[in-house]
Amino acid sequence: MDRQQFLLEIQRLHFEMERCIHKYNMQDEVISLMITGMIDTNDEDDPIMKAILSFHIQSEPVLEEVFEFVRDAYQRSDDDEGYSLDDILGDAGITLDDDD
Repeated sequence: MDRQQFLLEIQRLHFEMERCIHKYNMQDEVISLMITGMIDTNDEDDPIMKAILSFHIQSEPVLEEVFEFVRDAYQRSDDDEGYSLDDILGDAGITLDDDD
């Protein structure tokens, strides 16, 4: 696999998401953090991350909320039951009403 081509394609997808956010004028409302990459090594065999990053985060407190959300999701993914769609929606304050 050509890692350079892979990262260029990922970068194109990140740009598409950016265009969508701007198309709907959501840049002041949307919260997004997207990192896509891989761990590689430098000439001294030290690990380095090669990644594409894009984000829309309005403040440092919101950034901390995003980190907490990701950390909780990661820890739940290690549980036997995993991290379900209900967990994701619940963490976002969304409930599915099964009574309808």
